[in-house]
Amino acid sequence: MRITKLYIKSYKNLQDFTWELNPDYPVAVIVGKNASGKSNLLEAILTIFAQVRTDKVDKKFYFEIAYQDIDRNEIVFKNDEKGFSSTRNGASIDANRVFPKQIVSYYAGISVRMNRLISEYRKKKENTQDFDIIYAQEIHFRFALLALFGSNLDRIKVELLSNTFDIEEFISFQIKIQKPTYNLSKEANIENFWFAPTNLSIFFQVLIENSNHGRTDINEYVLTFNSEDLKKLMSSSIINNNEATFFEYLSEAFTNDYIRNIGFRFKKKGIDEILSFDDLSEGEKQRIGMRGTIELFLGNETLFLLDEPDAFAHPRWQWQFVPDLQETLGDSRSSQVIFVTHSPLVLSTVRDNAFMMEGGQIREIYGTYGQDAGMSLLKMDSEDRLKEVQDRVDLYAALVQDGNMQTDRAKEMKAKLIDELGINHPIFIELEPLEKLYE
Repeated sequence: MRITKLYIKSYKNLQDFTWELNPDYPVAVIVGKNASGKSNLLEAILTIFAQVRTDKVDKKFYFEIAYQDIDRNEIVFKNDEKGFSSTRNGASIDANRVFPKQIVSYYAGISVRMNRLISEYRKKKENTQDFDIIYAQEIHFRFALLALFGSNLDRIKVELLSNTFDIEEFISFQIKIQKPTYNLSKEANIENFWFAPTNLSIFFQVLIENSNHGRTDINEYVLTFNSEDLKKLMSSSIINNNEATFFEYLSEAFTNDYIRNIGFRFKKKGIDEILSFDDLSEGEKQRIGMRGTIELFLGNETLFLLDEPDAFAHPRWQWQFVPDLQETLGDSRSSQVIFVTHSPLVLSTVRDNAFMMEGGQIREIYGTYGQDAGMSLLKMDSEDRLKEVQDRVDLYAALVQDGNMQTDRAKEMKAKLIDELGINHPIFIELEPLEKLYE
């Protein structure tokens, strides 16, 4: 799916908000200062889809959202004074028939607002087994990597895990299934999986049957799997070698408090010791988890709403973030990634769909692709150096332009700037013709 248009009458600081996107480009990047409305925009989109999915659209929340499905049909959800309507190519249709397969949201850190929104959504759902809107947290990154470990696709094993992330061998994983804290029933016990939903009870039984070691007490199973156990688990009838299905089972079990953590061990190239997920840096966890989660849902109608997914990334990884997304999504029109960033490096890799948020409004920005970090910062309406240094640069440039470069003040200022910026800094190259003119 690809969102093409969005109108919001009023949502927090988004007032009479209108946005158009190019559906031929799978990634949209939004920059802007803090409190400009970037996160509110992602939250508003998620709110629209959550209300549509539960048939509980707020009568006072006026919006119109249009998107193309994989076959380029135009889907429009609209809510105004006449009420809610949903159409496909202009003809009325049940919104649930054209609802995206998945919507995945992510916030760098813990978002109380996002967590509350998703929790309220799941409470309102009639069928809690449809895992169609996901608030991705670190544990979901663990689920994604484990699902990729279980994949039988060489492309994932070689191109992604080995070539991209230097992960060469899966060793084992351990999972604990336990009684949910909210379940106070005396009849709920380990034998009936504490009255878990039917699909989860079947999943837990499959886990037990395919585990290598198990330990139980009155309120928990602790199960361990080696690489062969994982293969058997993935080939079971309920998972059927579908990585996304495995991810969804794990995610639903976590959401319902049956799983609170999962651990696994693996080896990386050039490192003799066996590593765990906790041994990875925050940047590695974020990059592996985000790329892995997107990889799992390729081919589905999926919308990814990401708030600063590059927050912990090394500058080189920030440069690679958008190209990685494009490579992962390929030519398929099934998915779209909309994400917020503060990184000028990321902005410099965006060919289209680059936007600036200001005061609750959005505008497209151009000429970002291929620019250096300094130019990208200027596109973001930000300074490319400290203000006190920039003030000295501006003052020295004015002295040169006025022919006063030979004064003691100008010489002293130039010497200080050379010490701070280096003699080969672009400002000195730009001013060199004037300096020569007034020598």
